[in-house]
Amino acid sequence: MEAFELIQPLTETALSEYISRGGIVLVDFYADWCQPCQRMLKILPSLAKEFEGRVQFVKINVDEMKTGTYFVTVIPTFHLYKDGKRIEEWTGIKTLLEMKRILDTHI
Repeated sequence: MEAFELIQPLTETALSEYISRGGIVLVDFYADWCQPCQRMLKILPSLAKEFEGRVQFVKINVDEMKTGTYFVTVIPTFHLYKDGKRIEEWTGIKTLLEMKRILDTHI
């Protein structure tokens, strides 16, 4: 099973609809050429497995989708949504433990 759901087509409308389904959704805005993004992609599958059934994980390649509505100017950027509302966001590299702490505070 994939750790992340890829939204196709990659449009802001598709992402908005996915987020509005409810629950907790972590969106990873990344690019294939971004070294910090690649480092995060190595730890995110473990995080997704640990929080399976409690958090939905989505990755969005910013080179394939215009992200103006989501205000992504730095990558990696993470947006955390709960019941359709953004409750937290951060940029850059975090450890697995830091990511777990963030998610645990919102579950």
